[in-house]
Amino acid sequence: MDLGFETCGNATLIVYDAGMPLLVTDPWISGAQYFGSWALPFRFTPQQAEAFPKTRYAWLSHGHPDHLNLESLESLRNSNLLIPTHRGSRIATDLRQAGFRVTELADGEWVSLSDRVRIMCFADWNQDAALLITVGTQCAVLNLNDGSALAHRARLKQLLGAFRRRFVLRLTNYGDADMINYFTESGERIMPMIANKKPLGLDYSALLKDWGGTHTAPFSCHHRYARTDSQWAAICWKHVRPTLEVVLTESPRHLHKRKDAESGLALIAAEE
Repeated sequence: MDLGFETCGNATLIVYDAGMPLLVTDPWISGAQYFGSWALPFRFTPQQAEAFPKTRYAWLSHGHPDHLNLESLESLRNSNLLIPTHRGSRIATDLRQAGFRVTELADGEWVSLSDRVRIMCFADWNQDAALLITVGTQCAVLNLNDGSALAHRARLKQLLGAFRRRFVLRLTNYGDADMINYFTESGERIMPMIANKKPLGLDYSALLKDWGGTHTAPFSCHHRYARTDSQWAAICWKHVRPTLEVVLTESPRHLHKRKDAESGLALIAAEE
């Protein structure tokens, strides 16, 4: 694509300009994280795999290993790592010591990555961060990953509202990263409420309404349990394919919405 973006992996966004990969976010590309417990559930396409080492910039939101791990960063040695200005600057300091090229981003300042792509970063109170990406003049992507833009919500909503197409990407799942491994005194497992798996479409709809967005996609919620002693937690996980591709120099017919009779929601049509 000439100008656009796609989602892949866990919380990874690839932005293209002039047909070349310009920016990736939170590139978990390989390896099992959290002591080998979490692995990626889907494979990257050959084109996506080729894009990672060619990208000029990589933004890292926070220090959780499904968002930042050295094994994945090895393929981005030639990229400029963009780091939020977290208190203490530990991430930036450690990455510089590991030999990476690092730029810390000040809160609330536009940074031009190309003539058609700009970013604005906000570090939040929980040592997470949000990234607003403008792709062309009519489209903006708000990457919240695992966070909620604490302390910066009002300004981000104002900035996002100026664009015609407003993508909001944030962790939305059944909560299997929380404490759910409980037993009775007799040793019987207590099934968590999230095992009931309410429809996530309602949460995505609420996300868009909350932020004034027009589009979203599954994001920052993609892992499978790779260790035998973690397999039990699969009851709280369901396959949701992390694919969204937006080409801004062509008519985005695949983003046209249709009202779904069953749910009553306006959904992106899978096919025209």
